[in-house]
Amino acid sequence: DLDDRVSIVRFNHLAEAVVPMTPVSSTAAPTQDDVRQSIRNNIAPADGNTAIAAGAGTAFAELAAPRPTAPPVLRKAVVVLSDGKENTGFESPAGSGNWFSILGGTRSEPLPSVADVETDSLVVPSDIKVYTVGLGLTSDINPAELEALATPGDFFHVDGDLSGSKYFQLEKYYTQIFMDIADLATISDPMYWIDPGRRHEIEFDVLRGDVRAMVVLYD
Repeated sequence: DLDDRVSIVRFNHLAEAVVPMTPVSSTAAPTQDDVRQSIRNNIAPADGNTAIAAGAGTAFAELAAPRPTAPPVLRKAVVVLSDGKENTGFESPAGSGNWFSILGGTRSEPLPSVADVETDSLVVPSDIKVYTVGLGLTSDINPAELEALATPGDFFHVDGDLSGSKYFQLEKYYTQIFMDIADLATISDPMYWIDPGRRHEIEFDVLRGDVRAMVVLYD
């Protein structure tokens, strides 16, 4: 309800906007609850091959959808979650013969084709900030692809099986990305094991110019 918009894109060797670009609203359909339900119901487990450029390129196209009115400050961001192992090209527009991948080079055509195709590097529009999240063990991801796609400094690696001290690492990174998009600064980032009956006091400074603070707890 603050003139924000959101789109959700799923991809394997092809890409699809599961939620086309829509205003974020608690009352007007599709509501935030509708969007969350669509994510739960309409994003199947990964299968087939991987075309990261297809997911990112489809997201760029969603961000190009016209707005009824343009706010004074408009931030455009794409968040890509993948293992970074891109093996399939992205044809844009479809049928044009123009093929893309993150780094360029030889890639496969989307299934069921088994042919190879030469691709150019996908160009990120200058007004879009890209965050990439590599999910998987270090041996299971390709950070080079994700770092190349991300705005410098905005690649996050969830290294491990999301257990122990890394249990909330994915949530933490998504929170950091949200805060960066919303131009909020992270003041403190502690992690504690809290035993029953044990008390922790975590102090942080609120500066004179600050008008609000947000505390996020993952437990």
